[in-house]
Amino acid sequence: MNRFVPLLYVWDTLTVWHLAIWIAVPIVFGVVLPLRDGRPVVRAWLAAGLPVLAIAYAVLAIATGQIFGDTFTLAALWRSTALLGGVAVGLLLAGSERRPPWPISLAFVIFGAAFVTFALWLLPRVAGLGLVDFPEASWGVHLYRAP
Repeated sequence: MNRFVPLLYVWDTLTVWHLAIWIAVPIVFGVVLPLRDGRPVVRAWLAAGLPVLAIAYAVLAIATGQIFGDTFTLAALWRSTALLGGVAVGLLLAGSERRPPWPISLAFVIFGAAFVTFALWLLPRVAGLGLVDFPEASWGVHLYRAP
């Protein structure tokens, strides 16, 4: 399991409030708002909302953690981010009405995995050049750590 260190990092940052929001957003957009407008329940929000929000949180937590000092090497990063990017692009392709043939879909998934990996590896290095003046420690990143 030590091969997925960034995902373990993300797991350590989760609180009860993250899980509450993770469940509430698809329910609000998939059930409450459509029923309020007299439309049927949008099951796509319920099916895709949970994994998409989890992937988005994981990518943002890894990016934020790296910007504020918990930098991972490419060897530690690529497995987790390739998994996140590949699953995200796969979900996008699975939800589309006009799916490309499977070789093109596979190429998109591989490209998505490579793009997310490269972006999350490059982000802290660009931030470290001094182009953006980030504080040394962020309360949001260090909230989960024991004193």
